[in-house]
Amino acid sequence: MKKKPICTSVALLLAAMSPTMMAVPLASPQLVNVEISVNRTTVGEVIRHLAQQTGYEFSYDDALLSRELSGVTLNVQNERIENVLKEVFDGTGITYKIVGNRIFLKDNNSNNELIKTKSGG
Repeated sequence: MKKKPICTSVALLLAAMSPTMMAVPLASPQLVNVEISVNRTTVGEVIRHLAQQTGYEFSYDDALLSRELSGVTLNVQNERIENVLKEVFDGTGITYKIVGNRIFLKDNNSNNELIKTKSGG
C-alpha cells in the first residue's frame, strides 16, 4: 500500500498561497527604499512621502502636521524604517512607535494624544 507524501500537499498549498503572502508587508523591521529631498518642510509632507513610498500607515495628532522640519534630506535604499524615522525626527522631540505596518507619532513637546490615522497611497 502506497502512502501519499504529505510533503507534496504542503508544497502545493504553499505554492498556491505564495503570491498572496508576498503582498503582505513584512513584519518589523522592514527594509524600505525611500527618497525624500526637501528643504524646510513639514512633518505632514514627510509623512505623505513615507506613506506613499513604503505603504506604512501613520497615526498622529493633527497639530503635528504643520510642525516645520528644517533641512530634511534623505536618499536611502534598503534601510530599516526605524533608521529612516530616526534620521528624520532626530532632535525634533517627535518620537515614533512601529506596530505592524502602522507608525504612531508623538510630539513630546505637546500634551495632545494620538488621534489621527492616515493610510498610505
